[in-house]
Amino acid sequence: MADNAFNRKDEDSSKKIESFISKNRTVILTVAVLLIAAAAVVMSVFLIRNSKKNKNLAEIDAIEFAYAAKSNDLTEDEQAVRAEDALKALEEYTALSGVAGVRANLLTASIYNSKKEYEKASSFYEAAALADEKAYTAGISYFNAASAAEESGNSKKALELYKKAADAPFFPASVHASFSAARVEESLEAYEEAAAIYQNIVDEYTDSTWAKLSQSRLIALKAEGKIQQ
Repeated sequence: MADNAFNRKDEDSSKKIESFISKNRTVILTVAVLLIAAAAVVMSVFLIRNSKKNKNLAEIDAIEFAYAAKSNDLTEDEQAVRAEDALKALEEYTALSGVAGVRANLLTASIYNSKKEYEKASSFYEAAALADEKAYTAGISYFNAASAAEESGNSKKALELYKKAADAPFFPASVHASFSAARVEESLEAYEEAAAIYQNIVDEYTDSTWAKLSQSRLIALKAEGKIQQ
């Protein structure tokens, strides 16, 4: 009897489901079609973007090749012409985000750095970091931006960028960036701030060369009376 009761309930449930599907078949089919269409649009957008990204990277590669090929055989004037041609060709890619933006800005920064136009180099290295802050290239881009800013005489900007490099993900030289930040703090006569960074390096990287260098700077700053004993 119990089995029969369960069977009747199952049959009733099945009939209700069949009735619902029958009455709402158009709606269900419409929703299914819309979902398939949406998935197709998403896939198309992905493929188009991926194709565009690959195209951009290929064009940046071509610019880099044209700039660097047999450059040692060129005169200074010929190298200067190549640099200007490359910078002009890269302009449309430096505003991009993602890997293409990173590549374009790094190449642009490198060219300006070779021309000893350090302020511009710093700006484009920073732009490379901002193009993809989660990428492994962000740390080295910020570090290079800081180094170029320091070369240009902008210590405050260099300090800001060294700190960003130290905090960037996947950057193996973060402790170097922190030490550089402390060094710049010293140059700005912000001795207590420098000491705080040095002490953090000593605490966090106890057995490293950077910790030993930081400890020596702390001893020197105390000996010179620039920070409290």
